[in-house]
Amino acid sequence: MVMIGLSTKLKEIPGLYRNVNVDDITIAGEGKPWAEVVALRKSHLNPSLSSNLLYKEPLLLTQGHMQWLWDHKGKRYLDMFAGIVTVSVGHCHPKVVAAAEKQLKQLWHTSNVYLYPTVHEFAEKLAEKMPGDLKVR
Repeated sequence: MVMIGLSTKLKEIPGLYRNVNVDDITIAGEGKPWAEVVALRKSHLNPSLSSNLLYKEPLLLTQGHMQWLWDHKGKRYLDMFAGIVTVSVGHCHPKVVAAAEKQLKQLWHTSNVYLYPTVHEFAEKLAEKMPGDLKVR
């Protein structure tokens, strides 16, 4: 992960989170100590997941909101790595949380063996936003 620690106070975050004061975000408590989490990682995760080649002492992240991450000591970092997979809209984006909550209350998972309208409606909406004719022939 590539992260830059910030010490400046930002009063408002522009963009998707208009008028959000980052200083008003409630940060979770410390949780488990760093050494205990490292021991759990070594004893319970597959070595392909638990070996850390990038850091001698990896960060213990406890919370994310927007483009910010917090460690177990409450230090804030700008997440410069989030776009790697799924959080390019920011951590815990309210619209994404609401959509996930709605879906989880309805159906968690199904296979492509069965029909489920939401996935088909999503594919249709996505195709409408893309250039060209993306219908399957």
